[in-house]
Amino acid sequence: MTQRKTAFVLSGGGAKGAFEAGAVGYLIKEKGICPDIVTGTSAGSICGAVIAQARTQPEFFAVADQLRDDILRLSVPGAAFAKKPWLSGLDGTPAGTDIENLIKGRARPPIPADPTMDTDVLADASTPDITLQQGWDDLRSLLASVVRQHKALHDFSEHNSSAMLLDPLEAAFRGRTPGVGPSRLDESQIGRDGLELRLTVTALNDACIRYVTEKGDIVEVDAVTAAPGAPAPGVISGVLASASVPMVFEPRKLGDDVYVDGGVLENIPLQPAVELGGQDLYVMLADPLRCPPPPVDYATTDMFRIYIRAMSSVAFYDQQRRDMINPRPDGTSVTLIDPTVVVLSTSKRPPDC
Repeated sequence: MTQRKTAFVLSGGGAKGAFEAGAVGYLIKEKGICPDIVTGTSAGSICGAVIAQARTQPEFFAVADQLRDDILRLSVPGAAFAKKPWLSGLDGTPAGTDIENLIKGRARPPIPADPTMDTDVLADASTPDITLQQGWDDLRSLLASVVRQHKALHDFSEHNSSAMLLDPLEAAFRGRTPGVGPSRLDESQIGRDGLELRLTVTALNDACIRYVTEKGDIVEVDAVTAAPGAPAPGVISGVLASASVPMVFEPRKLGDDVYVDGGVLENIPLQPAVELGGQDLYVMLADPLRCPPPPVDYATTDMFRIYIRAMSSVAFYDQQRRDMINPRPDGTSVTLIDPTVVVLSTSKRPPDC
């Protein structure tokens, strides 16, 4: 009897990818479940590449610990991301503060009670320092401040492809800054036989989904057919492209195309896991699967709140729903692991909850 293939499917979600790291650690260390296939998008690609360095159970235990440490290091200022000159020129202004807050994910909705717990441990949690509902005021202050920052405007005209750079993260992954940021990614370990990796990237020229493999090659949406262009970019370049959120980070030139965050078209890379023969699929999400309830009356609110709801909530969560309903062969099992509560803290000390 052929042994069933186990797949870890890791979604995008920015800083909330820390939840996935915890889920991976639980599956590997507590349940003894190790993958034959790993697929990842954006933050899930970072987690997936770390996991894909392992083949044996002891190796999986080791990379689970490494992943936890790497996620903690990602929160250290400057360890993974750097500001473009034009954004640095806005330091100390309301516009600069607003942009950085939104990029770092400090905006969040009110924290709902966890339906699985008898006591709401977050009932007394402090309100966030900014929320998306402040967006209209933030936009007005941003426009007023940018007009006053002539140097920032000049720098923006020369460096206007993004707000931030992933250079520190790349340096860490390539082992150039040991002890700073995440640990080095060993592409030779990732490329060994015995585990298949697919990192989701979005092609801007050809307007399609592609994947970077454990060998560092680019393949088409069927997860196996080689994509045009050479040479192979390598896994680290694939991770960086998969995490290059448009406007936030620069697009990446790989082969014959230019790529951005895979979550633009596929936030939950379930389909490539199925294409590779995955039968026991563990899908780990950084965001809950379902769209949160509306916080305001959209018949009477302003255009900024309407845009945020339409593009960052309705469209995003509908895409997640569509990602999850792709056809699967009979006998395929799917275990969904998603958070019931989303909490982000930018403080140095994690909240006691």
